[in-house]
Parts: sequence; C-alpha cells; structure tokens
Amino acid sequence: NFAKLTEKKVNVHKSNSNGVIGLNALQWNDENYVVSIGKDGQIIVYNVTKGVIGHTIPCAGVSHVHAMACDDILYLCACTSNEIKLFSVQEEATLVSSTVVDTPIGVSIHPSSSKGVVRIMVVTPSNAMFVRYSEGVKDMEVLVKLEDSNNNSNITTGELHPDGIIYAMGTEGGKLIVWDLKTLNVASTLD
Repeated sequence: NFAKLTEKKVNVHKSNSNGVIGLNALQWNDENYVVSIGKDGQIIVYNVTKGVIGHTIPCAGVSHVHAMACDDILYLCACTSNEIKLFSVQEEATLVSSTVVDTPIGVSIHPSSSKGVVRIMVVTPSNAMFVRYSEGVKDMEVLVKLEDSNNNSNITTGELHPDGIIYAMGTEGGKLIVWDLKTLNVASTLD
C-alpha cells in the first residue's frame, strides 16, 4: 500500500535535477504505482508494491501526466508545450504524438478507454477537447470541443471525474465550470 512510501522515506524520482512537477497514483494488476514527472524531463513509473522503479520514460518539457490501466496495458498520457503524447509502458514506446494549437495544461484518460482505443480529455486555456487514439492511426481524432460562451477568462485547470461523466474546469476569473459529458452541456457554473 501507499503507506510504504512514507514508512521507508522512498525517493520515487531520483535525478540530477531534483524536483517533481507532477504526480499520479494508481492501482494496476493488484499492485500500487506512482507516476511522477521531474524537472529533468523524465517520467518515472514507480512500483510501490515491489519498491522498484519499473520504467523511466524520457519526455522533455512535460508538464502534466495521467496514467490509466486498460485491460493488460498501462497507458500514460502527457502534455508538453504544444503536444499530447500517449505512451504504452509495457512496449516502452510512444504510440502517438499530436500537436495542438493551444498550449495543453492538463490531460485525463477517460475510463471508457480500452486496449487499442484510448479516449483523452485535454484542457487548454481556451477549451477542453475530447480526443481519441485508435491503434494503427497516426494521429488523435478530436471528437468534441467543450467551450462555454459565457466564460471570458482563460481556463487554468481541468479534471475528469472517475466515472467519466463529469468534467470540471477552473478559470483565471475564479469560476468552476462543470460539464455533463453525456449531454455535452454545462451542468453548473460556480462563482
């Protein structure tokens, strides 16, 4: 369990350039993992259960990462200054890298994803996009963009609810915009 990290004072992200800028924790195949992004441009997949670094993935300029297990594959989705990258941890390979017009500030893998078809929510300062990667396709397909015409300030963060039905975005103006992904409408705006 994750308590082992504090009991042993484990350094899950060792490098020459110290500093963790992003974290994601998950359980996969009955084992606990922490995925970290460092200032060194490395994504580290640390197996908490076994107490070992399982994978190190170079990804210069990465600012956010999200990990999700789909069937027997562990996917990592990361964003850099102008692109979204999807990795297969087992294959230690980049499956797809897509350039986006606006700077991505966050990514979340949707729980409806499966082996070979990964759905991703991408948030940028101007909108959120629901994109899909399908095995064998060289780019991600934009399925829908979420834009609120009543919001006139930049989006600063976004997070997908674990059930995949609700998506929340925060703005520079202090608003929280909650989307219903079934209807693709704003469910609520909190000031």
